[in-house]
Amino acid sequence: MDFLVGMALLAVAASDRLVHFLSRRSVALAALPLLSAVLLTVYVFGEDSYRRNGISRWEAYRSPGGALGPMFVLSVALMVGCAALLFYSGLRGRDHLLRATAFVGGLTSLVLLTATTIGFSPELSVAPRAFAEARAAKTLWDYPANPPARVDAPDLAGPGG
Repeated sequence: MDFLVGMALLAVAASDRLVHFLSRRSVALAALPLLSAVLLTVYVFGEDSYRRNGISRWEAYRSPGGALGPMFVLSVALMVGCAALLFYSGLRGRDHLLRATAFVGGLTSLVLLTATTIGFSPELSVAPRAFAEARAAKTLWDYPANPPARVDAPDLAGPGG
């Protein structure tokens, strides 16, 4: 979705005909960045399909002091700002502002929103919390080669056996 929104905004920024056609209709164009921001928010705060225990992607993959939290906030803020400027430039008939805003919004959607989505995707990223849990798990190397025999182990063969 981020790719499609980014390409649509870049197409508007690159085409004189689209800018002239959409100058008064940019209210509809302003819905694209808002839709992208809403979908990203729903994705990030939705249940993580990888863990499926009610934990959100925000809780599962955002590490304290990491970049994903600020990337998410910046992504949503830039898309909301882009939508507001597209709406304003359409109402005022400012074609240059419409073009510049569409260009910046398209690049933001292609680069920042895509990177943020990848960061919150368990299949595409290594989350620090999951990595720490995997490292804490016991491996064969954590056990001695010849463990001592247990004296208090119950007799599994049963009586007489």
